[in-house]
Amino acid sequence: MANPVETELVDPIIARLQAACPSLKKRVHGAGAFATISDRAKNYPTAYVVPEGEQAANNDLGSQKHRQLITVRFLIVLAVKGSQTGKNSVDPERIPLQEIKHALMGWSHPMSTYATNYQGNRLLAFKAPTLWRGLTFSFRLHEEGPTP
Repeated sequence: MANPVETELVDPIIARLQAACPSLKKRVHGAGAFATISDRAKNYPTAYVVPEGEQAANNDLGSQKHRQLITVRFLIVLAVKGSQTGKNSVDPERIPLQEIKHALMGWSHPMSTYATNYQGNRLLAFKAPTLWRGLTFSFRLHEEGPTP
């Protein structure tokens, strides 16, 4: 049985990146695949979509119902090939950062009526020959219902 978080949150992001990022050549996977890899990706570049967390605003309806604005964060973990020597380790042209940002910035996730926001990127690790970068994105959604 598929993990509901993977299906509802991650699968639409994977589909968006596969459709909009030709340099990834469909090499976009979910958190489950990321958890099973070693220090090196098998093909480059490869991206993994990993849920990072949620932050909730206060309930604004009182004690009988709840309605909260939730900010959902996710990380695109990107593996690109560098050199074995560490000199000129990665050609910036081979890192599809702009392609990924353009695919997701302003896009509305099916769970949300708000646009996806880019929050930054950082170096996660460099273990020759693989350079790992993390791109953080977020979107907002409302959760509403009766209070138990």
